[in-house]
Amino acid sequence: MLSGPRIILVVEDEPLIRMDAVDQLQSAGFETLEAGCVQDAMEVIQNRGPIQILFTDVDMPGGLSGIELAHEVRREMPEACIIVTSGQSLECPAKLPPGAHFHSKPYQIGPILVEIEEHCPTNFGQAAEN
Repeated sequence: MLSGPRIILVVEDEPLIRMDAVDQLQSAGFETLEAGCVQDAMEVIQNRGPIQILFTDVDMPGGLSGIELAHEVRREMPEACIIVTSGQSLECPAKLPPGAHFHSKPYQIGPILVEIEEHCPTNFGQAAEN
């Protein structure tokens, strides 16, 4: 399904949900990184470097939300694909950064993978190989 390796950072404070998402994304061919809160996600990005895709929950421990993380990623990595999830409805879609996509929990990974294929470039900052 994927035409090139892509790095996706999964940010979810519920360990079982995070493990399930990571397993499904790895099975689909993604290289995955994990974080249980926004602060850990920022450390992963700082230590690992740019990511292509952010997959984050909204409600997080530690005072910062997944929406705040999404805005930070959009500022630092404008080409990144951002997918935001929540067990609650999104009260104001305008709170999402431009180009971000929202999925309610419980979500099915299939539609998310289709969305990634349709909206997320394969290799950021690199010329397409023919």
